Amino acid sequence: MKTTSRFVAIYLLAFSSFAQAEFYFGGNYGLSQIEYEKVKDGSAYKAFVGYIFANNFAVDIALLDSGEMDIDPENTVFEDDSLYMQFQGMSYSAAYYLRPTEEANWYMSAKVGVYDIETKGKIRNTGEQITESTMGLGWGIGIGYLLFNHISLGFDVDGYYGVEDFADKKTLTIVTGRLAFHF
Repeated sequence: MKTTSRFVAIYLLAFSSFAQAEFYFGGNYGLSQIEYEKVKDGSAYKAFVGYIFANNFAVDIALLDSGEMDIDPENTVFEDDSLYMQFQGMSYSAAYYLRPTEEANWYMSAKVGVYDIETKGKIRNTGEQITESTMGLGWGIGIGYLLFNHISLGFDVDGYYGVEDFADKKTLTIVTGRLAFHF
């Protein structure tokens, strides 16, 4: 009898987790920043798709683009010439979503994962184009509000450590507003 009770309890626990499962997709738009003193920030965007399972745990994949940033000559290895830089790639994350109660319309999120980003550069005066690829670790935090059963708005901050910038490795930070659809 104990074995049957345990089996039923495990089954019900698993079933309730899948009953809470949710597919989501959406997009973000905002600013991107890199660790330089004199830089014109880029207009960043992300498109993402994910799946929440086991109540609050999720996995997601995002396509990201930092937008073009204008890097001052003081910050580059290219003497007396500024550089336009753009970061494009993918991120793969595991996330945790926290809702204080089932009835609550707001939630917080935290995620960690890996990225694969290509750094594209264009030297302003010569027009020479250069590229480098980097893989590394990333993180993110966010807060959101469910407007309706299937639509939410939110705010996210994502960081990508060790992104290649042709001379060094820097942290790329993307701060965005989010629109998501949940099913």
